[in-house]
Amino acid sequence: MLAFDIGLNTVSGNSFYLPFSPLPNVDFDAFAFSIPVSAHLTQISYSFTPTFNPGTTNASISFDLDTGNAPPSFPPLVHITVDLLGPSPVAIIDSDLPLGPGVFGLSTFGLTTGGVGASQPGWFADFTWQFTVVDDHPVPEPASVLSLGFGLATLASRRWNSKRWQVPTGRGERGNCGRIPKTHSRLRRIWKWRARQDSNLRPPA
Repeated sequence: MLAFDIGLNTVSGNSFYLPFSPLPNVDFDAFAFSIPVSAHLTQISYSFTPTFNPGTTNASISFDLDTGNAPPSFPPLVHITVDLLGPSPVAIIDSDLPLGPGVFGLSTFGLTTGGVGASQPGWFADFTWQFTVVDDHPVPEPASVLSLGFGLATLASRRWNSKRWQVPTGRGERGNCGRIPKTHSRLRRIWKWRARQDSNLRPPA
């Protein structure tokens, strides 16, 4: 049994169906795999490179995907038919995807071939399965964590600078910078000078 990891998992091999050749003239493949806890299988694709006997006009292979490490039940969880004369890769689209944690088995269900005239149809194909498994609770990437830390540091720096340079609001107060701003000092001298002038202009009691 294959234990799949988070990310892209591949299974490669070959299949053939040569009904007019000496035995063995057919190959059925099967394997089982497991999906870890807190993960889901979201995508399945099947790529193939076929070689055909002259005169072959029909070639296909079908698979059954079911739960457990055992022959599939009927009906299986997913039934897949691939036309080997068609394009590759083939994305497997099924309503049962995504699949959650557990053990699953994939096996060849059937192979077909056909031709015209007195030909001896048959085919041979190298294949690769690709299974995409995603984590349900992904860990933040280092770049995201670094960006968040930089943003918090910038915000803290701005708040510290705003408090450091705040202007005094009352008599005798000093800013966090440790000195009275020049504008405040000049205003106080003007107020004191006006107060002295007012006291000099008042008539004696």
